[in-house]
Amino acid sequence: MNYAITLQREAYDAYLPAALPLYEKHWREVCWRPEKFPLAPDHERYRALEKAGALRIYTAREAGILLGYAVFVVTRHLHYRDVLVANNDLLFVDPARRGAWLGVKLLKLARDSLKAEGVQAVSIRMKDEHAWGAIARRVGFEPMEQVWIMWSGV
Repeated sequence: MNYAITLQREAYDAYLPAALPLYEKHWREVCWRPEKFPLAPDHERYRALEKAGALRIYTAREAGILLGYAVFVVTRHLHYRDVLVANNDLLFVDPARRGAWLGVKLLKLARDSLKAEGVQAVSIRMKDEHAWGAIARRVGFEPMEQVWIMWSGV
């Protein structure tokens, strides 16, 4: 039986049980230095962000099964306090479900939903090894800066 894919915004605790198995896949695929960054989501901080009205979770599901997610944190920009921004925290589509434009659909849902609530700028990040700039461009994003990281040895 074919089920329709649904795209929606979800609350953290509604999304979390289905997300945990995907978190593991996501971490294994993109984590820089996994020996230094063990997977350990800070659920209480996510709940605090949600309680403060700052967390946005957009999901793709089929027959209730989570296929992918786009998670953003909405805040006033620290340098430009009159600008409301949404910064991407997580974006992932289950590798078994890629190729069906789910990444584009999730980003479009996030873009349109965030714009509707007054967000003026949306930023997303991607790992160099897993660059999906063509998808980002298709949705209207443009490259702006590079992020560099180092392990301090602590």
